[in-house]
Amino acid sequence: MLSNKSRDRPDDDYDRDLHSSKRDYPLLVRKVLKSLWFVTSHTNQIRRYRLKSFGRSATEHKFVKNEGEQTTVADYFNDKWNIRLRHPHLPVVELFNPAIKNQSCFLPMELVTVDEWQRSLKPLTTDQQAKVTKKTVVRPGERYGMIRRVADERGFNNDSYLSKFGITVDVNEMVMLRARILPPPEIKYKSAHGDQREVVERVQIGKWWLNNRFNKAREIRAWAVILVSQREPDNRQIRLARDFASKIPQAMSKYGIRFNSSPIEKSDAAVPQTILARMNELKMHGCEVIIYILNQVGDDIYHAIKFFGNVKIGKTYFSY
Repeated sequence: MLSNKSRDRPDDDYDRDLHSSKRDYPLLVRKVLKSLWFVTSHTNQIRRYRLKSFGRSATEHKFVKNEGEQTTVADYFNDKWNIRLRHPHLPVVELFNPAIKNQSCFLPMELVTVDEWQRSLKPLTTDQQAKVTKKTVVRPGERYGMIRRVADERGFNNDSYLSKFGITVDVNEMVMLRARILPPPEIKYKSAHGDQREVVERVQIGKWWLNNRFNKAREIRAWAVILVSQREPDNRQIRLARDFASKIPQAMSKYGIRFNSSPIEKSDAAVPQTILARMNELKMHGCEVIIYILNQVGDDIYHAIKFFGNVKIGKTYFSY
């Protein structure tokens, strides 16, 4: 469930979080915010919207008023509603009414809140599942007390309906059953060393401890890292992409995957035809893995790369 308690966070936290994650806005909208309802109340009337995207800051985003005069969002709210924004440098939020999809409104972020008590339709993460389990587990002593309380309050032996059916309940003591400890399960599979021995893995300290591997990982002989941007990347972005690519072999070696060559490094414009042409070029060079770094591109480019990779070329790995 979601509530709007987050509005009580310190303002500095908002500024720091939002400025550090501008490049993640498209992913944030697509994965988290797209299915949520947002409300506004600055007009003394609560209105509910869906979120489409984020825009420029309230001091930079301009639109034309009815009189034909251009104004910024910050100035408009100051003049129209007498609201002086506390954070005019934050991006505006593009909202729309699902009944009128082709009409959007741009509002300051600080005047928009998440509607309360919405159900999250996304699968729970591992940490969230652990927290739910921890909250819902009833300890044996507590469960015994609950059952004992029900037996005492209901008075089963004085229930005329139960007596008519010949049902009696011994409320003095619970049934005692002898417990048994089940042996932990085992996993058996062939050795990865080429012989016919069986390798047995067991549960240790509540989890599988797999020292062996089911399959021998393939060696990657040719691979590429492609930086896709709306505009030509600067030196800093290229340096970050190269630094990211240099860490991939070491990270994947932990899982038995070896990269035996340096990556092919390319930078392409966010144009589907250009991306497909680059994929075909890399395929001709025998490239086995293509890793894309998407630098502030829209959902259409993400889906285009996914389609080209899965349908026309083969498996494709993505990075943001």
